[in-house]
Amino acid sequence: MKPSLLLLLLSPGISLLLSFSTVSWGIWIVFLTLFVLWTRPYVVEGITIWFVNASMGILALTLWEQLQPYQQKRLLSFLNPDLDPRATGWHIIQSKIAVGSGGLIGVGFGDGDQKRLAFLPAQHTDFVYSVIGEEFGFLGVLVTLALFAMLLLALIRIARKASDPFSSMVVAGLATMLLTHIIVNIGMTIGVMPITGIPLPFFSYGGSFMLTCCIAVGLAMRVSWDSEGLRYLNV
Repeated sequence: MKPSLLLLLLSPGISLLLSFSTVSWGIWIVFLTLFVLWTRPYVVEGITIWFVNASMGILALTLWEQLQPYQQKRLLSFLNPDLDPRATGWHIIQSKIAVGSGGLIGVGFGDGDQKRLAFLPAQHTDFVYSVIGEEFGFLGVLVTLALFAMLLLALIRIARKASDPFSSMVVAGLATMLLTHIIVNIGMTIGVMPITGIPLPFFSYGGSFMLTCCIAVGLAMRVSWDSEGLRYLNV
């Protein structure tokens, strides 16, 4: 699929997410208008996409009123954690303090104040990335991201060399699942995404998710094994 077409398909969701700010939403509508004129889709499709995006601003108000008060507070705390620093904003504030206090090389393994003094909640599950940032610093974070990148690249390579389309799609889906968890978990710990109970693959403590990650890697290894076996048989 062309990236331009993919952006047009995803544009209503982007418009809905940006509708919390009038300025951001207005800039997006101007950009979308210019983008539609540049890509030159069919007239009916272009007009439909534009009106659907414009209607997201009205729909957002309706959806906001349907949310429960605690859900509204969670979203407002994401935009400004200082609105409720002792309740809904506590997690993100303590997480950003932990990540920021690590500096370049961190404070040392087991010496993080946010973790040791229990200021950081869910430090062994959802906010384990904050512990890495505090105790191992920027270098530790780089190593963690490099390990994830190596794993994802290996999965993509297996998917490309798979012996059949189904196996390729399975491995690609597993890679996408892991990538989604990585982006959402790291994003919420550094304050660029709302707090969501999504663990970090192979780092967060937990039986079911760790088992799921191991099964995912096992399936990918089986696909790689079968692909290599068929390649040698063909030779």
